[in-house]
Amino acid sequence: MLHNLTSEQKTYPSINFQICNAENLAAIFQQQFDLIYFFNVLYAIPNRELVLENLYKIAKENSNLVVFDYINLSEDKCYNDGNNELNVEYFINPAHSRLINLKNFIALAEKTGWKVTEIKNIDQEYIRWYMELLEKIETNRSKILELFGQEALETVEKVYRNIYNSLVEKKVGGAIIYAKKMNIKK
Repeated sequence: MLHNLTSEQKTYPSINFQICNAENLAAIFQQQFDLIYFFNVLYAIPNRELVLENLYKIAKENSNLVVFDYINLSEDKCYNDGNNELNVEYFINPAHSRLINLKNFIALAEKTGWKVTEIKNIDQEYIRWYMELLEKIETNRSKILELFGQEALETVEKVYRNIYNSLVEKKVGGAIIYAKKMNIKK
């Protein structure tokens, strides 16, 4: 399901919001950008190298890339407790995804023409956001049940509780990764 950007575009009329296939950006956009911002997207993309290469192609010289995303805090390459019941087709659960490993991401960014300049840890903010979300779900439990049914309510509760627990258990974290386009010939 695609998100409707109407409210974002009204709130920020000078920003060009786009929903598209991140692996095909260079073919979609003819213009170049000063700033490219990904919000909880990259963790769900299998071919990050291709995406970063495409971002390089559509970035102006000295452009900035900001990746606000889930990161892997587990020793495993991918945290997955084997519970596949939460893998619903329209939702990619970060607690069951191939999360961003910061060390590997820095190397991949450099390989594709990006220099990571700063990484800001936001684990506690993620925990707070999910705790507040779970409280809102509980507060609106009867309304969710009435509108969407028992199965949807249970799925929402399980998914977000699982993400929250993964954050608290330090298997999943959050980071803002800042990178700058390197001036290299690609």
